[in-house]
Amino acid sequence: MAIPIIEAKNLTKHYGSIVAVHDLSFAIPPGVIYGFLGQNGAGKSTTMRMLLGLIHPSSGEVFILGKSLRKEGARLLRHIGAIIERPDLFGYLSGWDNLRMMANLSGQDISDQHLHDLLKLVHLQGREKEKVKGYSQGMKQRLGIAIAMAHNPDLLVLDEPTNGLDPQGIAQMRELILQLSREFGKTVLISSHLLYEIEQMADQMLIIHKGRKMVEGPVHELLHADETLVEVNYRPHPEMAALVAASQWVALVQEVHEDRLVLKMKPALVPELNRWLVEKDVAVQQLSTRHSLENYFLNLTQEQDSYVDAPATRRTLQNL
Repeated sequence: MAIPIIEAKNLTKHYGSIVAVHDLSFAIPPGVIYGFLGQNGAGKSTTMRMLLGLIHPSSGEVFILGKSLRKEGARLLRHIGAIIERPDLFGYLSGWDNLRMMANLSGQDISDQHLHDLLKLVHLQGREKEKVKGYSQGMKQRLGIAIAMAHNPDLLVLDEPTNGLDPQGIAQMRELILQLSREFGKTVLISSHLLYEIEQMADQMLIIHKGRKMVEGPVHELLHADETLVEVNYRPHPEMAALVAASQWVALVQEVHEDRLVLKMKPALVPELNRWLVEKDVAVQQLSTRHSLENYFLNLTQEQDSYVDAPATRRTLQNL
């Protein structure tokens, strides 16, 4: 079994009486895109800072390639490239000067050709001589990834890399992260509040809530990829409930209203559902799948909140 690229064991972080992270353990295997999810204030950034040695845990330990970060420190961090919040860039310098300077600070012998290759990878070739203060937010984020990649790390840690980007910038960032994983074999730890983006990118994910681990595992297993939520919007139909009750779809229905129907079903059944609606003269206005990760996340965190005052009946992580 491969040694995890990075592993957290029982990480806890106190700020006075506030527990930002509580007894958090997880391991990231090599070669995956690992999604790290949680609401604002859930402890994601605190956890990432502990993984990078920027702050020390109150208890627990971080291991990089099986070795203790506490004991071996900076030598192990050479295996990681990171952007926490936004990349630190000098606006009065060009993109090239920012990249070259940060590469020099790594202490490694990094060739100009390697840096030019990185600029091409992040789609900044031809713009590297321009001052960074004139870059768009998406260009700055992509330059930040080039800087984080300069020393060829095994793990790339990205904290909200799509934050502040327009839809085109988000799509470009998503494709870049997928390319880093699939073509270059990089392991990527990515936190994001854009659940749909994580669903499209991540192989595995961890959800935390109020500093505690809620669930961890392969995305396709957690989301039951063989089923999806299908929402149908149609012109008001007073008999819709009766139609559904007498149909083969009744066991799959999650919600039924005069103008909306929600079912949990295998995607392969969607065409058959559509044919049934047409046969019943239902005037369909829209048929779409819901973002399953969004529903999973909200149900999980809301359920946890509903148990906060009832510890004796709280469900265990294994039962989630």
